[in-house]
Amino acid sequence: MTNKKIRVADFVSRFISDFGVKHVCLLTGGGMMHLSDGLALNKKIKPVCFHHEQGAAMALEAYARTTGHLGVGYFTTGPGAINALTGTAGAYLDSTPCLYISAQAKCREATYALGIPGLRQCGVQEFNIMPMAKTVTKYAAFINDPNEIRFQLEKAVYIAKSGRPGPVWLDIPLDVQGAYIDPKKLRRFIPPKEKQEINSITMKKFISAFKSASRPVILAGYGVRISGAIKSLDKLAKKYQIPIVTTLLSVDIIEENHPEYVGRIGIKGTRAGNLAIQNSDLLIVIGSSLPVAEIGFEYHLFAREAKIIVVDIETCSHKKKTIKIDQLIKADADNFIKKTLSLLKNKKIGFDKNWLKTCIQWKKKYPVCLPKYKKTKKYINYYYFVDRLSQQLKASDIMVTDAGSALYVGFQAVKIKKGMRYITSGGFGTMGYSLPAGIGVSLATGNKRVICINGDGSFQQNIQELQTVVHYKLPIKIFVINNDGYLSIRFTQKKFFGRLIGESPSSGVSFPDTAKIARAYGIKYFRAAENSQLNKALSKTLNYPGPVICEIVTPKNQLIIPSVASVKRKDGTMISKPLEDMFPFLPRKEFLKNMFVKPVEEKNEKPTNQGH
Repeated sequence: MTNKKIRVADFVSRFISDFGVKHVCLLTGGGMMHLSDGLALNKKIKPVCFHHEQGAAMALEAYARTTGHLGVGYFTTGPGAINALTGTAGAYLDSTPCLYISAQAKCREATYALGIPGLRQCGVQEFNIMPMAKTVTKYAAFINDPNEIRFQLEKAVYIAKSGRPGPVWLDIPLDVQGAYIDPKKLRRFIPPKEKQEINSITMKKFISAFKSASRPVILAGYGVRISGAIKSLDKLAKKYQIPIVTTLLSVDIIEENHPEYVGRIGIKGTRAGNLAIQNSDLLIVIGSSLPVAEIGFEYHLFAREAKIIVVDIETCSHKKKTIKIDQLIKADADNFIKKTLSLLKNKKIGFDKNWLKTCIQWKKKYPVCLPKYKKTKKYINYYYFVDRLSQQLKASDIMVTDAGSALYVGFQAVKIKKGMRYITSGGFGTMGYSLPAGIGVSLATGNKRVICINGDGSFQQNIQELQTVVHYKLPIKIFVINNDGYLSIRFTQKKFFGRLIGESPSSGVSFPDTAKIARAYGIKYFRAAENSQLNKALSKTLNYPGPVICEIVTPKNQLIIPSVASVKRKDGTMISKPLEDMFPFLPRKEFLKNMFVKPVEEKNEKPTNQGH
């Protein structure tokens, strides 16, 4: 940084580039004129301009998730900042370190600074963003003193990247942006000393449980990637032959053919992954907050005969009134695994010799993509599409999926190659996520091949960012799944009400011709409507040098299975089945043969319509 007096906007820009950030996502506006000018003057940063703040907010989140570093975005006053909140909330739920910088009206015209109870607005296009920003970030600050800029920036990025990562927000008034400061006189932020050592008594208790187990399973969450623990996890699992299952956000931490990898868990998990979890007698959860989507709706039935030990950098997530945790260890995932390996000292552990073999047999016996899907004459089964796509992907590819059926099917069916990345909106399941997120991923990886999977409904949510793809010549491969609308909500409405609203053209919502959309934006277009056309369309799409849209036509009533089922009791009340008992239900004799723990039996139950 220079010793001369400089503008706050220039200081902010230089701070960001000095921190190693190469791109800033934004949609310019009058309220941020100094901030955007500061970017224009900084040759170390490439501004990437979007057509909607929501797209920019999601792109910078995916950028950060891809690099493991910091994503940064600039947003103008009032509606501009508010439009960024959905992307910010997604970053908050999915533990992504991002810096959201909003412009604000001059201090004397900013509602937050005036502090008048009940005041709705003072300045032009001004709105008090602070109460909103505080609910979806780890830290948010209004900067009314130019000389506090360094302190606030340093504090914000420290908080964003420490502990469980997440977004932070700085609101900078127009007059503060344009003020001049002396960098030498600016106050610095001094980070607190962090305690990393795990209590020896805590570790002793864990090691005792580890040695006593017969059927252990490691549930590896996204915290494994955040802490850089992928290699140490691999070492622990291989050394002691412990089955590994993954979550929605941790799909890509382990490859499909890894000898210890079994499957994915949750209400839309894989049958093998859920069977492994539910039959375990020791469940080691590393870096997962255990949301309801993972543990199921009947909390008490989750890993019900297992000792559950949770290792997480953030413990408040485990104060929920859901499952009973036998031991909660506050620790960084990588530190914990390395400590475990050190304490075990190559000792032999008496796990069931056939346990891992049994789990892998489940994986082979119950594939997500069934052979019959290949024989479909009309349309393309969604699972078959993802399976064929997986076969053609390379280890260097990054897949980004959208909400609804794209999220569920992608999670269940994708086959990860070592080094491949898989990114989705985990906590929110946000419609319209994959296109702007794909842009962020492409920027972060130097234009590597990025594959975006969108439903025809979700595609409309941020369709304007197709022009961003075209403008920056990003080689993104965009798959649009045509199932005539909103597949997930279609099944939900049919199941619970027997009538439909707002899910397809016949019930009130229609969608434009994808080929015409591609033509309007000047993007290459391919289409596959039946299995015989699929491999050729995939090859053309993936090998096309620039951006491309490929439309895949799938059944309007495609079942999303396997899925945790709901059943109706004799008295008419509804109850969800445990994770291991997924729809389509296995023959009861076969199901019982898979069970090491006591099965849950409900008398006089009637399955409801499943696969939603």
